[in-house]
Amino acid sequence: MKILLPLLAAAAVSMCGCQSSQTDHIEEVKEMTNETTNEMMDESSVYEDDLTFMVETFGLSEEELIGIDLKRLIDDYRLRTMDYTAEEIREILKDQGDMYQDDGTTEVFSIFGQEGGALKEGAEIRRIAYYRNPGTLVQKAVFDLEHEEFFVDNPDPNPLTEEQMKLLKELPDKWGIPKWDSWYEGEEESGTGSLSWKLVFELEDGTYCVYGGYTSDMTHLPETYSDVNKELVSVMKSAK
Repeated sequence: MKILLPLLAAAAVSMCGCQSSQTDHIEEVKEMTNETTNEMMDESSVYEDDLTFMVETFGLSEEELIGIDLKRLIDDYRLRTMDYTAEEIREILKDQGDMYQDDGTTEVFSIFGQEGGALKEGAEIRRIAYYRNPGTLVQKAVFDLEHEEFFVDNPDPNPLTEEQMKLLKELPDKWGIPKWDSWYEGEEESGTGSLSWKLVFELEDGTYCVYGGYTSDMTHLPETYSDVNKELVSVMKSAK
């Protein structure tokens, strides 16, 4: 049985010339941060597409693929373009499965791929997810109120204290998040800063409420955004 070895790929990133104007630089920063945001938001849907592809194309069960980094496996073996049998895929997983173990990051942060409507006052919240990219630092966190733990940038759980649980539960109504618009972006003055952000609430009934936006001069933001950001970051900083 013939198994192709993974193909190694090298990516070259070229930087723009130093002659770019300040306006061009701002647009480049905005594009880069938006691309990062979109990539992170799409992780969940990409995983579901890859899982469907593996199940429908090769007849594998979801149980056989638990914990596998499907995107890397598919890319390395070019499974969407090469002709493999189910037996060959199982042989690959048997021999190389350890190399493709997903550390749990995909599952923990898949909430960012969700879409939803507006939050209602007094809503019962199961999880809160927060993504922020102020141009120099990309962070994502998930606060699991049901299991009293939170995650920052990796699948390692951190315990939530009683004070933090209270803060997170009161956050939406305290800072008027139900009155926010779903998206914030618009014409702004030239500047060197940038901020991309997304805030997701998973409710007890399994539905989602989603907010987000982009700003280069910090003018297109919800009125209470800085307060919400401050409280969420205060919890994030307590991660081990």
